[in-house]
Amino acid sequence: FVTGTSEGPTLGKEDMATLAYSTGTGAQLWVKRYDGPAKSDDNATAVAVNRDGTKVYVTGWSNGATSGHDLATIGYDATTGAPLWTARYTAAGQGNDEPRSLAVSPNGGTVFVVGGSEDGYLVLAYGG
Repeated sequence: FVTGTSEGPTLGKEDMATLAYSTGTGAQLWVKRYDGPAKSDDNATAVAVNRDGTKVYVTGWSNGATSGHDLATIGYDATTGAPLWTARYTAAGQGNDEPRSLAVSPNGGTVFVVGGSEDGYLVLAYGG
């Protein structure tokens, strides 16, 4: 699994892009893009996979419709790339919130996102 930033359909606006490749052949299995509610810039910063390899998680920042950078985290089915859930976080000050790291608990039940905002440091936990 690879994640990063890719120019979206609107010239000059970026989306989060996540790709899955076969470990045996290197063939591309699926591609998913995330374009947040502002239809503006969205930048992926981290990817993690649960222990049994059935789910992949991506986090990054995404411009909000009425806020600065929000934290956006997405859970995907690792086999098909189907989105399982999307969570967005905006700190009280509506400023820029940006993730730095992503991890999955050993039992796969919790996804942790660590980052920063104008309000300080953030540690978020989501059900996996």
